[in-house]
Amino acid sequence: MAVSGGEMKYQFFMVTDRYTHIRTLHAASLREACREHIKAWHSRASSCAVVMRSPDGKRYSYNDSLEVANG
Repeated sequence: MAVSGGEMKYQFFMVTDRYTHIRTLHAASLREACREHIKAWHSRASSCAVVMRSPDGKRYSYNDSLEVANG
């Protein structure tokens, strides 16, 4: 889903026994969103995983985001 300025909307979720939405990010590129996902992963206060969902519905794990950010 596009928002103003050509940015796309990415969703971050904590994974427990269910998905809990924690943040919506508007980013100009997938690489930018993946970098923010990595930061969110490292700043989490619990041992729960943080996953990111892109506008097309694809879920990104921490490792997926590392690959995009470093690729």
